[in-house]
Amino acid sequence: MNLQEVRLWFVQESGRYDLVVSPSAVTDNGADKYVNAGQRMLDRMMEFPKDEGEFSFTIATSAISTSISNVMSVRAVSVFDTSDKTIRYLERRSMREMRELYGGEVGALDNVTPGEPRTWSLGWLRTNLASNSSAIVGATKKLVTMPPADRSYTIKVAGLFNTAVLSTNTSVSFWSDQHPDVLVLAALYRLEVGYRNFEGSRALLDNIIKEIELIDSETVEQSIVEKDQLKDSHRFIKDPLRSYDRHIG
Repeated sequence: MNLQEVRLWFVQESGRYDLVVSPSAVTDNGADKYVNAGQRMLDRMMEFPKDEGEFSFTIATSAISTSISNVMSVRAVSVFDTSDKTIRYLERRSMREMRELYGGEVGALDNVTPGEPRTWSLGWLRTNLASNSSAIVGATKKLVTMPPADRSYTIKVAGLFNTAVLSTNTSVSFWSDQHPDVLVLAALYRLEVGYRNFEGSRALLDNIIKEIELIDSETVEQSIVEKDQLKDSHRFIKDPLRSYDRHIG
């Protein structure tokens, strides 16, 4: 199903026809925010190959960081050297280790010898911090690489990515195409949470978890082909192990 078809299903199930411009045109009037919120929730509940991806970018001379978005977790960072056509994987370091090795990442880098990036870390770069406010203005998730590049390099980032936002009537995602019923349930759940209806949202969540477990069983069945060890891809019922991003800047 595409977004327009999922949107129609959602308003039919919820009875919230005010969330579309008209029942016949099914043009968005607020429904899509629930559909996309439901999709983000499903992304966080399961981990399997549809999440996996890679993107690359060019890091300029002297650069040490780049903004990243729509990435749930970074699994590997590598540098591609166009001069010798080699790929080398960077070592992950915590932001504390980066500071100890190279000094402050915003300043005090004058004494750091530039070179090919060898280490990477994740953090939130704080910019334009108002003196009269505790709010972080323009906080951006950053991939930090050290040492500062001595010339331009191609950096490749492999990891788990969020499903792309459904934005047009014809937009299709893994969830809308393969499991539109579960996507509608997730959108309904987000709507019930907005109502502060605990019983209704709890019942919907129970149903979503059951559907996720069935999908997970199919995923595990495929993943153990020619393997002798089970792997559970389900994220939601078992508490995930989380690392804490450092604040930098």
